[in-house]
Amino acid sequence: MCRSDSGCGAGEKCCFNGCGRSCMKAIRVRPPRLPGRCPRPQGFGHCAEMCGKNGVCPAGEKCCSNGCGHECMKVTRE
Repeated sequence: MCRSDSGCGAGEKCCFNGCGRSCMKAIRVRPPRLPGRCPRPQGFGHCAEMCGKNGVCPAGEKCCSNGCGHECMKVTRE
């Protein structure tokens, strides 16, 4: 029984088991590869990290370098 991930051991998560919650081995799921490429940065962009991974971007966009930081941008064809 657990209430949160902090109550579990290394590599485990506190998950619903159908009746209550228990610590279970965490599995890593690799996100699917998104089609298209990031556009080439045009000079220096703003130096803020607006995203850290593609999964936070809207459909058709990836988390790309803007020349200084990262932001969601529409992809170009491969």
